Amino acid sequence: MNNPSTTGPAPQPDGEGATRALARHAVALRYEALPVPLVELTKQCVLDTLGVAIGASGLAPEAQLVAGYVRDMGGKPESTLWGYGDKAPAAWAAFVNGSLGHMLDYDDVGAGGHVSIATVPAAFAIAEKLSGVSGRDLIAAIAAGTDIHTRLSLGVTLPDWTITEGWFPTQMFGFISGAATAGKLLRLDEERMANALGAGFNQMSGSRQMAVGAATHMRSMQAGFAGQGAIVAAELARRVRQVGGMPNAMAQGQPFEDIGFERLDDEQVHWIRGVCGGRRRPAACQNSSTSRIVSRC
Repeated sequence: MNNPSTTGPAPQPDGEGATRALARHAVALRYEALPVPLVELTKQCVLDTLGVAIGASGLAPEAQLVAGYVRDMGGKPESTLWGYGDKAPAAWAAFVNGSLGHMLDYDDVGAGGHVSIATVPAAFAIAEKLSGVSGRDLIAAIAAGTDIHTRLSLGVTLPDWTITEGWFPTQMFGFISGAATAGKLLRLDEERMANALGAGFNQMSGSRQMAVGAATHMRSMQAGFAGQGAIVAAELARRVRQVGGMPNAMAQGQPFEDIGFERLDDEQVHWIRGVCGGRRRPAACQNSSTSRIVSRC
C-alpha cells in the first residue's frame, strides 16, 4: 500500500522544506497504512503508559503535588486526570498525566527518550475533549507523533548528545511530537499542522540538569511540560485563520531547516517523507519489554 504521506515535493538534502514535509506526513498518515505489528505495539505502549501513570498517582509522593496544583487552578473540565477521576482543561490534564507517566520510571524508553509519555497523554487529553474520536484515529495520531519524535532524535548525529550536550529528548522533542499527535486528532490541515510544529518548536526545552547527581521531581515532569505545550501549540494553530491572517506566523523561519544540530543528510530526508529503504512505514514501537521504543523501517 502506498502511504499518501510520501506524496508532494520532497525536502532538499540541506533540510529545506522539512517542516512542511513533516506536517504533510502527520496529516496524511492513515490507520490503514500502519503495519499490523505496529498497531499492536502501539496499543501495548498505550496500556503501558496508562498503567505506570495510574500506578504513580497512588505511589509517587510528587503526584499529589502536581495534581493538586492543577485542581487549584480550576478551569473547564475537559479531560481526566489519570488515577484521580476529576477533570481539568486538556492542556493541564496532559501536564499531570505526562508527569505521572515518568514518576515511577517504568515507562517505555529508546530512541528519542521516553516517547509514549510525550504522545499518549496529549492524545488522550485531546480525544476526551473532542469526544467521539475513534480508536483507529487515536492510534494513527499516536503513531504519527511517535514516528516524528523518534526520527527527529535519530537525526541528531552528535555522539551521546543527551549526555555531552545536556539535553533530554523526551521533553525537547515532545513539544513537537505531542503537537503532531494533538494536531492530527484536531484534524489540522497541512498549513495549520506546520504552524503547530512551529509553535511546538518555539517552546523546545529540556535540560538534563534535573537528573545530574540526585534526581529531582523535575525529572518526572519533563513530559508534562511537553504535553501541555504541545496541546497549546496545536490549539493555537487551529485558530490561526480564525484570528485573522499570518498563516505561517508560528512557523516563521521553518524551524527544522536550522534545528541547531547537524543538518539532515540524504538518508534522513527520505525518512522525513516516511520512506525508508524503499518501504513506506512509520517508526514503530519495537522490542517491548517494558516497552522499548526504537525506530524501525
